[in-house]
Amino acid sequence: MFGPFSDMTTNLGPVGMPGGDLTNPLRYNPRCLVRDMNPFIGQHYTSFNWSTWTIEESRDIDEFQSRLAGAPGNEDQKDFPLNFFGVHGGGHAFLGGMTGQHSDLYSSPQEPAFFLHHGQIDRLWSIWQWLDIEKRRNAIYGTLTLANIPPTRNGTLDDIIDVGPLAPPVPVREVMSTIDGPFCYFYQ
Repeated sequence: MFGPFSDMTTNLGPVGMPGGDLTNPLRYNPRCLVRDMNPFIGQHYTSFNWSTWTIEESRDIDEFQSRLAGAPGNEDQKDFPLNFFGVHGGGHAFLGGMTGQHSDLYSSPQEPAFFLHHGQIDRLWSIWQWLDIEKRRNAIYGTLTLANIPPTRNGTLDDIIDVGPLAPPVPVREVMSTIDGPFCYFYQ
């Protein structure tokens, strides 16, 4: 690897990858940043056309979330054969492949491209939301746990997001818009 991140060391994980350490996932484990780029996934799931399809074909938050996140394990979804990864998962799988840092749920924030990728996911959400702002301003979907493991109730606008010392706790409803609450930004 060459470029500004060629000698980058990561210290956490792997956790959620084959060979990951689930018994002591936060242990100090310095190693080189690994990328395993998959051009097919990148050309398919991260393309302009795929992002446009995700936005234009999603009539409600359930459809938008399924198209954005992909639908592994959800064969009932009509687009499942085409949309295994979705735009979000596709970005991770494109950079991380099967063994790269970006594919590990727990340690992917160490990948420098993580924040650019998630900025794009936020941008897609904002575009979709503004296409019908009255219906979508407070659209919320899903449970309180990833993949509902362990099973939990559905999230609500009154649930609290607590990111520890990074910011004060805030109800979900206050962070549903990029131009309201604590935020003030607009994508062009």
